[in-house]
Amino acid sequence: MNNNGNKYLSFLNNNKQVIYSLFIIILIPFMMAINTWVVLRQQQFDLDAALRDKAIIAAQGLNTSISDDLSDPKKIQSKIDFFFNVTSEVKYVAIINKIGDDFKVLASIDSLEVGRNIDGQMRTLLGTAWFGDGAFAQEITSPENKKYGEKKIAYNERLFQVIVPLKNAKGDYVYLANIWVSAASTDYINQQTLVKAFAILVVTVIIVLFLVMSNARLFQYALLFQKLKEVDQMKDDFISTASHELKTPLTLIKGNVSMIIEDYDKIPKADQKKMLNQVFDNTNRLNLLVSDLLDVSRIEQNRIKLEFEPVDILELVDKVFNEYEGQAKEKGLKLIKTFKTEKAVSSLDRAKFEQVLVNLVGNGIKYTKEGEVEIIIASDAKGHSVCIRDTGVGMDELERKNLFSKFYRVRNDDTEAIQGTGLGLWITKQLIEVMKGTIMVDSIKGVGSQFTVIFPSTSDVRKPENKKVIKNLT
Repeated sequence: MNNNGNKYLSFLNNNKQVIYSLFIIILIPFMMAINTWVVLRQQQFDLDAALRDKAIIAAQGLNTSISDDLSDPKKIQSKIDFFFNVTSEVKYVAIINKIGDDFKVLASIDSLEVGRNIDGQMRTLLGTAWFGDGAFAQEITSPENKKYGEKKIAYNERLFQVIVPLKNAKGDYVYLANIWVSAASTDYINQQTLVKAFAILVVTVIIVLFLVMSNARLFQYALLFQKLKEVDQMKDDFISTASHELKTPLTLIKGNVSMIIEDYDKIPKADQKKMLNQVFDNTNRLNLLVSDLLDVSRIEQNRIKLEFEPVDILELVDKVFNEYEGQAKEKGLKLIKTFKTEKAVSSLDRAKFEQVLVNLVGNGIKYTKEGEVEIIIASDAKGHSVCIRDTGVGMDELERKNLFSKFYRVRNDDTEAIQGTGLGLWITKQLIEVMKGTIMVDSIKGVGSQFTVIFPSTSDVRKPENKKVIKNLT
């Protein structure tokens, strides 16, 4: 699994309580919405079923009321008019007579339909009810606004059409009743229920959001605690590394000095010189470590002193190049300098800028096993840029992201044997920024890295204010 995957797994593992709380907060409204939807669907189904049954019962009641007058169309018309007027949910009634293979309207609340032959899909439905030996019901939607008597049918209104065979006293089919029953009342009930459910859901979400907002500090504390754990781990790693960095040179210094003191007369002059050189080198190593620690303290307490002056970047790069050329040759590396400009002057602190160059060039050589390290100076409208390019171990995206963090070190098989405290690049970035510069890094693992530092030209520089560099140490 790649580093990003490991990072996400680590975050999930270390923030289980926060993630669980967020999951519950999201789950509660979601489950309420699902429950409301299920309940409303079931309620709709039950109400529709009840309405269909009610329509069939109404049709059977109509059959009973006109069973004695089946031979008199006028009395049938009178009965269905009465039935239509006393049943509020019935929006249409017609009595259909079957003559041979045809169906004709015998009586209807719409007088214009009386005597009309029925064909098309309606004829098929009538045949289904007649030969199916039972009531036929289906849901329909009104394609337009209609009015029968004093009752209106709105556009797109849901209706249940019930077609019921009417029987005479002997139980034989004689006519068909076509009745439309409005579902407006059940739809209204459902709509009101939906509105109430939605209102409850909104109130619930508001309460949940209120709880989240009121307890947001708890989540912040949880995330801050995780960040503090990471910082503590980096500090622990730093203490371990710093201890090793201190102990190793001190051991070498002590051993060499002890041998010289005890066996001064027995040790050849050449060996004494070699031992003293080791003492000198390790003393410098300790001095650099102490200097890094002091720089960290000064930067964090805003006590770092800068003396700005026009600095010839080309000249200073030449100096650092000459200092590191021998070290690069010892490693079998090629140290290259490329000047793409004839003049590069910026207002900088000379000592601090030299420290930046030493850190970046030194790192380039330190993390490059073979190939080259190139220092490129260029100028454009943005200012002067110093680019240190190497063919070293390179970094992946996560390593680049954390590169300038305090105490952070790239740790893998390629860097395991390389000494360092994880402070150099952090100090470098702080020094660059306090001198109004910027630093960027591009890197490909296994290919190399490129650090680019940009400072404004002398004409664009204003002396930086003495302000606090670090506001939040964690």
